[in-house]
Amino acid sequence: MPSTYSLKRIKLFEKLPPIFWVVITFELMERAAYYGMLAILPYYARYTLGIPAGRVGVITGVMMPFLYLLPIFSGALAEKFGYRRQMLFAFGFLSTVYFLIPRLSSFELLVLGYMAIGFGIGSYKPLISSTIGKATPTEERNLAFSLYYWVVNLGAAITPAIFAFTFPRSAYVYAYYVASSLLFVDFVLCFLFFKDATEPDRTLTVKRSVLNIWEVVRDLKFAVLLLIIAGFWFMYAMNNVVV
Repeated sequence: MPSTYSLKRIKLFEKLPPIFWVVITFELMERAAYYGMLAILPYYARYTLGIPAGRVGVITGVMMPFLYLLPIFSGALAEKFGYRRQMLFAFGFLSTVYFLIPRLSSFELLVLGYMAIGFGIGSYKPLISSTIGKATPTEERNLAFSLYYWVVNLGAAITPAIFAFTFPRSAYVYAYYVASSLLFVDFVLCFLFFKDATEPDRTLTVKRSVLNIWEVVRDLKFAVLLLIIAGFWFMYAMNNVVV
């Protein structure tokens, strides 16, 4: 017989809105695609494409600023255009980019491809946590965000191992097609099941949306923190090479 504590936990899960389970499924799929792709990139770039080891870190390094700076703009624009529309764009765009990556055979093209991945992720990255915050009742919000970050870590932890053991090194290119498929699943789920937690403000102009960013960046301490984080991950990515 379940304990009283277990029953309370089950009831807490039942209180989480359906949209919560939809968006963390988005996140699980996207993080699985991202970290799986990131795990095989050094070997794929070095030994499949013949890119020098010292340049592999540059490929991911140029992607990082998009991940941490673009969300300031994408979050503001989503208030006008709607979260659903922006997520559909991001998932469709990322699915296409992942599908095209194996066709990019030079260092320069691969850099552009990974910049596109950064743009796609950055265009939707703040919308998941924002949706959870808006759609989840206050008393369940701690549980909701705990589950959300657990899902992020789950995707980061298990997918690289799955990709490494599933694909032989000579077939790492197919990992990009798996990543593309995962994002396509996100696109379909978003189209069928996702609805904006709050109605977008259609009267808000693009200019006003962008100017609203000033409310964030005028906080100097926060702006400096963003630059530090972006710089840290840029330097970290430079070490992501195979020798």
